[in-house]
Amino acid sequence: MTYGRIFVQICCAPMLLASSIAFAEPAKFSEKLADWHRINTAKIASVTSDAEAPLSLITSTSVGQSIIRELVLLKGQAMLGTPYVYGSNEANAVDCSALIQQLFDNAGIELPRTTRDLVHVGSAVSRHALRPGDLLFYRWQRHGLHAVIYLGNGMAIHASPSERGVVITELNKTWNKRFVAARRIVQEKTI
Repeated sequence: MTYGRIFVQICCAPMLLASSIAFAEPAKFSEKLADWHRINTAKIASVTSDAEAPLSLITSTSVGQSIIRELVLLKGQAMLGTPYVYGSNEANAVDCSALIQQLFDNAGIELPRTTRDLVHVGSAVSRHALRPGDLLFYRWQRHGLHAVIYLGNGMAIHASPSERGVVITELNKTWNKRFVAARRIVQEKTI
C-alpha cells in the first residue's frame, strides 16, 4: 500500500462514511466514525512499520466537525414547516429548544432541553465571529429566551411561535436589539 493510497483513505473515508451512514443512522454517526478511525489507525501503523521512512500523520478533527455542522443544518432544512407547539419535543411539533436539541441529536450531540440550560453549553462567541451552527439567544418576552441556529449570511433557522412553525428568518435590526448571547457547540480545532 502506498502513502498516496493511505492519504486518500484518510481524507475521503470520513466523507464517504458520512454519506453512506450518517443519514441512515445519524445517532450512531460518532460511534461509526470512531470505529473507522481505530481500524484505519491500525492499518497505518502496520504500513509504516514496514516502510523505509517513517510516516508521521497528524489527524485533524475539522472534517468531523464540518460533517457534524452539515448534519445539523441539513436536518434543520428537512424540518422546515414543522409546527411550533410550546413545550413539545416530538417529530411532528417542536418549540425552539426542542428543535435545537433534535438537530444536534441527529449529529450525535446531546444537548439540554431548555433555552435556560442551552445558553450555558459550548463556548461564548462574539456576534461578529458567528459561524453556521452557532446558537443565538434573544429576549422577546420579559421572562424566557428564544433560541435559533445561525445559518450564515445573517440568516437563522428556528421554531417560531409567531410563524407557528420551523422557519428561516433574516436576523435584522429588530433581532439585533433583542440579542442576548451566542454559543458555539461545534468547536473548530486547528493543527
